[in-house]
Amino acid sequence: MSDGGREASTWWRVISALRSKEWFHGNVCRSLGDGKNNLFWMDEWAGEVSFSVRFNRLFELSLLKSELVFDMHMLGWGLEGAAWSWRHRLFA
Repeated sequence: MSDGGREASTWWRVISALRSKEWFHGNVCRSLGDGKNNLFWMDEWAGEVSFSVRFNRLFELSLLKSELVFDMHMLGWGLEGAAWSWRHRLFA
């Protein structure tokens, strides 16, 4: 979230300044809703860091880097779900 510089409204600059304060993180949260506005890998929709950072190795292997949460759900979350498309087979 950026403050938008001089082109942003005064209201938005104040809101942006609040994010650095402890109050903001304790009282404001992002709502996922139906997942149609949230990128699965890039947005911070499940915790304080994006999945692309938290699961960097999986993100690098993923063929679906720009999918929405909604689309990933529709492709299937299960073990054999199409949401999990990798550049090569995963192994432990």
